[in-house]
Amino acid sequence: MKIAAFLVAWLAILAHPVRAADTPDGVWVGRYHCGQGETGLTLTIQTQATGGLRALFHFYAVQTNPSVPEGCYTMSGTFDPVGKGIYFIAKDWLLRPDGYVTVDLSGRIAATGDDMRGAVQYPTCGTFALYRVQTDPRPTMQSCRAQSLLSWVAEQPTSLEPRP
Repeated sequence: MKIAAFLVAWLAILAHPVRAADTPDGVWVGRYHCGQGETGLTLTIQTQATGGLRALFHFYAVQTNPSVPEGCYTMSGTFDPVGKGIYFIAKDWLLRPDGYVTVDLSGRIAATGDDMRGAVQYPTCGTFALYRVQTDPRPTMQSCRAQSLLSWVAEQPTSLEPRP
């Protein structure tokens, strides 16, 4: 009887493939608002073997605010698959424009898995809104490409502790 119950449970797992709504992994594109004004954002997320998240926060100018410089940094995060809550803390700069600081993010992914909204955690900031895409639709500087995230991930422990 135990073997039959195990087989039924195993088949249920196999019948439920991981959908985009079940994981935040991938490329998210949208905008956020901070002291510099509306800013473009591409957030590339990758789940680690430990369950934690790594991300590349890549910001840039948008048509409504063309003076924003390009920059990027890495982030560590967590995801609650039940409540769809997501939280990221900034880690290391890869490309830092003069006068810019890192920000943290806290938000929620819609039940459909294709929309992420939340708050930018910094005193002069407001909200962010992103949607999931297959690939980053815009050209980026070499230091801000997702490959930079992959090499950074290989070197880092999974920790949500703020950097000193």
